[in-house]
Amino acid sequence: MSLNATLSFEQVTLKTGRGGAGGKGGAGQEGGDGGAGGPGGEAPVGAVNLHNGCAGGPGGKGGPGGAGGGGLGGHAIGIAYKGAAPPVQGGTMELGEAGPGGAGAGAQGEGAAGVKAEVQAF
Repeated sequence: MSLNATLSFEQVTLKTGRGGAGGKGGAGQEGGDGGAGGPGGEAPVGAVNLHNGCAGGPGGKGGPGGAGGGGLGGHAIGIAYKGAAPPVQGGTMELGEAGPGGAGAGAQGEGAAGVKAEVQAF
């Protein structure tokens, strides 16, 4: 990792391991209870043969939430940096594989694979 540093390499080999797999998305939560019913309306002043309205009934229970998305796969990055991109001359990179994304609910819920790169800004 390079934080606004100046780097140089001379006969250096940087090796990364394999990024870990992203975690599986969790199950959705149970729906919440319905709210209380609203108060009944009042009969207009002077109305004949009208009574105040009754209170409304409670709302229904909400439906269950959807399953969570899968987690991002782990990275395989030789040098993560902030600031100017470091040079890689004078060095050799041996990169492992980026980790796969975690399983989610369907294709849209799949986690993305990690990043495999010699250098990567953050």
